[in-house]
Formats: sequence, structure tokens, C-alpha cells
Amino acid sequence: LFLIKPDKLDKMKQDVISDPEAKGVIKSISDMVQAFLWRAAIRVRYRVATEIRKQTFRPDEVSILELPTDGRPYFSSRLPSTYMGSLLILNRSTMPIETLCSNETSIGRVAYLLRQSAARITPSVVHDAFSLLQSLPDHDRFSTANMGLEHMNAMISNMMLFPTNEVCFGDAFFANGGLPESLRPQLERGNGRFRFLVIFPIREDGGIELAFGTHPEELEMFQADEEFTKYAELVDTCC
Repeated sequence: LFLIKPDKLDKMKQDVISDPEAKGVIKSISDMVQAFLWRAAIRVRYRVATEIRKQTFRPDEVSILELPTDGRPYFSSRLPSTYMGSLLILNRSTMPIETLCSNETSIGRVAYLLRQSAARITPSVVHDAFSLLQSLPDHDRFSTANMGLEHMNAMISNMMLFPTNEVCFGDAFFANGGLPESLRPQLERGNGRFRFLVIFPIREDGGIELAFGTHPEELEMFQADEEFTKYAELVDTCC
């Protein structure tokens, strides 16, 4: 578990906005933090693989980032905002592993790629995907790129804008008026099957917590990575 403090988050924002690679279109903190998280997670795996395990990678080998996205707004404007049905789509972005992990690649460049990918999601694309799924005889052969532990792909669960202040358990048994001070998914639920990468809801002080699924040697690499520690600091570890 790492924390980006409010002042470090502001520093990241200013660095990305002033980065020519962001092409002046990256304003979203969400884009920036997702780019930072993807690059950091794969960069540390890459360093362990190349420096410790002596693996090599071809220039054409890519890292796939899968971003779960709520498809309801794209499916139909007639769905009410209170509709509780699930319609989740995975927005995929790719970048050559060596490029993503290079010291010459900036967070702004990665964020720009993610913004381009997000712009591809339209109602027609979602409807086409839904039609294709309906036409298939079965879905047994499908999986996510993030399944498994030893690879260079990632999936980010971005809960940054989740409105925790709208969740209330009442004050009969709970302090703080029944409002949660933090909200976190059950990380132990799947950490033996895939790597968790989670962006938690923005804290009251404006900071953002990040959860990484790591091996011990990767954690050491994180703490030795000057770019990563420029913005984030270790909060806690768990098995």
C-alpha cells in the first residue's frame, strides 16, 4: 500500500501538464495516476526480470493495460442513474514493454495514450461488442490479459471518484455518523490468481492510496526507484 500525498499529487499534475508529451490535453488526475500506476508496476517487474532473472524482451513485446469501465452510460441514455445492473467493459491500451519501462518515457506520454484509448469508447463501439458477444456460441475461451502472476500485463481497478460520503450505515452502532473514513476492496480475494492494482477513493485530505500486488524483490525495487518515490511513499505491506 502506497500513498501519494496531496502536495506530491499536485507536483505530479504540474509535471504532466507541462510535459510536451502530454500534448496539452491531459487535465484529468485519474489519467495521470493510472499512467503512473501502470508504468510503475510494469517497470518494477521489468527490472526484476532483466536485472535478477536475466530475461530479455523483444522490441515488439507489449504490455496490455485493462481498465474496467462502466458501460451503462454508453449503452443507453434511457438507463436511469440508479440502475443497478452491471455492464462492465475492459478498455485495453498497449505499449511496447521496453518503451513503457524506459527512463526516456514520461508519465505524460503514457497518460496521453490512455486518454486516446478512453476516447475510443462510444455507444456504437459498445453496441457492436454486445452484438458480437450475442452471436458467439459460448464464452469459454475468453480470459483477461491480467490473469496469472508472471507476466507484463496489468489491470487497474480505479475507485478514485467513488463517493464514499454517500455510503452511510447510520449512527446507531457506528461513529462518524455512520460514514466510512476509508473504503477498500478485499485484496485477499484474488491475490493468488492475479496482480491487484487498485486506486482507492480520494481521501479527505486530497491524498490517494494505491495497492500493488508485488513479490518481495519487487517491493525493494519500488523503494529504490527514484521516479516512483518522487511521488509515492510506502504505507504498509501485507501477505
